[in-house]
Amino acid sequence: MDPYRSSDDMKDGTARRMNGKRSREAKIQKWQNKQTKLEKRREEISNRDEWIEKHSDFVSVINLEDVRDAKNIASGNALRERLSPYFNLQDNSLVSRAKDGRRRFIAEGTETVRLLMQQLTVSNNSSSGLFPVEVESIFVKPSVFFDPPVSLIFDFQKMIDLTKHTTVCVSEAAKRAKVHVMIGAENVLSEAAGFTISRGALACGFVPENRNFAWLMEYFRKTRMSGEGELRLLALDGICDTANLGSVVRCASAFGVHAVLLSKDCCDPWYRRAVRVSMGHIFRIPCVRVDNLVQALTALSQEPFAVTSYAAVIDPRADLLLENIAQGAIPKSWCCIVGSEGKGISCDVIQAATTTLRIGMYDHVDSLSVPVATGILLHGLSERSKPLL
Repeated sequence: MDPYRSSDDMKDGTARRMNGKRSREAKIQKWQNKQTKLEKRREEISNRDEWIEKHSDFVSVINLEDVRDAKNIASGNALRERLSPYFNLQDNSLVSRAKDGRRRFIAEGTETVRLLMQQLTVSNNSSSGLFPVEVESIFVKPSVFFDPPVSLIFDFQKMIDLTKHTTVCVSEAAKRAKVHVMIGAENVLSEAAGFTISRGALACGFVPENRNFAWLMEYFRKTRMSGEGELRLLALDGICDTANLGSVVRCASAFGVHAVLLSKDCCDPWYRRAVRVSMGHIFRIPCVRVDNLVQALTALSQEPFAVTSYAAVIDPRADLLLENIAQGAIPKSWCCIVGSEGKGISCDVIQAATTTLRIGMYDHVDSLSVPVATGILLHGLSERSKPLL
């Protein structure tokens, strides 16, 4: 024992040695954890590469040079044909067309693309006529396709399994199987689109052109037989803002609306902005443009549907105030009609409606935005609908 060292010095020395030992152990554990993560990551990358190789007939890895080269290649090149729908999206606000004349739409954002892919995995009854919206391709970051929380690979695998063991018709299974997957880094997607794609997910599909009013009536007859089931509809008169339209479609999905009717002068619900703002819910609800909204409402008011239509107005002389409607006073089949923020609902459509309806507001507020008003109206009508027997 050192006669010149006190007991306190010895305790401090022991404590330092213990702390040093713990520090070394912590560093070793940290290094081991890092190595484990690296090994796990290497395994994940290996599994990705193996999956891509296994499905190379419809999966491609795209790099920056591929995009730049494709932009400079004349039409006819296979890579250019796949990438061209995503070129310069900022300049293409309208719906583009494929070589066969079919109109394309662009889906943007992880949630929108996820819902687009999920609707492909639903085995719809072909007798209803509501086949999934056809998808041409998706263009996504590796993390969006392979990693949680999005993990599009799981929806894609379901789609593959569905086409192998399908209960849908052969032609429909073939359409689902045609989806091509392009995987690229964020800067690759941004180079193609012409602006930053921070969420790392794009998709391209074909607008379902067959959905007109005659199709909708037949669809209702098959799915809402003889008026026995409830029927919730939303009719839009003259909505010209694509963001408003997309938001309204999302509201409709939230409150169980079965279909959205659009007047002839509404903007296209398949514009990129409308699809994006709808957060993919446009793929869940049939959106049908009608040549004459008055005639459509009249036809739906008759048997077997017997739809009661409510025209939303800001006129204090409206027939009904939403807050004053009693629980159960709304019939099981109804249609909420909303108009544009500028002009509201046209006079002939108001006259064709069963009744007019307004939202109670304080005097210093004369109106609400279309999406906000639509959300309030749909919630109010849903809450006050008669329950099914």
